[in-house]
Amino acid sequence: MTLKAALQGINCVLVGSMKPQLLLPTWLAENKLISKEMAESAKIDVSHEKIALFHLGRTDFQVEEKRFVVSTSDQTWFESMRDLLVGILKINNEPITQMGLNFIAHCQISTIDKWHELGHKLAPKESWKNILNNTGMKSIYMEGDNPYTNSGKTHIKVEPSVRISHGVYFEVNNSFNFNNSKGEKSPTEILIKEFSSIQESAFEKMESIIKLVD
Repeated sequence: MTLKAALQGINCVLVGSMKPQLLLPTWLAENKLISKEMAESAKIDVSHEKIALFHLGRTDFQVEEKRFVVSTSDQTWFESMRDLLVGILKINNEPITQMGLNFIAHCQISTIDKWHELGHKLAPKESWKNILNNTGMKSIYMEGDNPYTNSGKTHIKVEPSVRISHGVYFEVNNSFNFNNSKGEKSPTEILIKEFSSIQESAFEKMESIIKLVD
């Protein structure tokens, strides 16, 4: 299933031990994860012992002592971002306790009536008729089991888009907790073996919500 989205993005959040003063474009190049030319073209906003912020191609990096976030809004960079993360994790060798794979999209609804209808279906107004006047859905946030792990959840957020007229904004977050239990997949294994499936599933969930009206 192909999601018809005006804008798409992905970010990966890793919680664990990080080295902001080390994990920079020069280090990535020294470890053959990117080319020397790419490292030289990187834009570094902050480089400090407690935090590093830089941009590499169409990918943004935020490295803190206990948190590492990589994101891109360019669909053609999704796989490259994943490959770079795998390389970093293989070399870093520091324990990761949590990971979040988050997919976002802004999708156009074909008509304004169907846009309103989607809000009515996701957040029925009947329950609010004696509480608020002229009610409308601003945000809905749902939680369910993450099918890719026994120790995490899948969260879905749906809101009116602020980027496109009569559009819908989606976030699908798959969280993973790592406890070194027997048979548990590592962050690297999940990124290598499950990333494509998780990505496809996230956008299928968005498509299924749109198909409620469109």
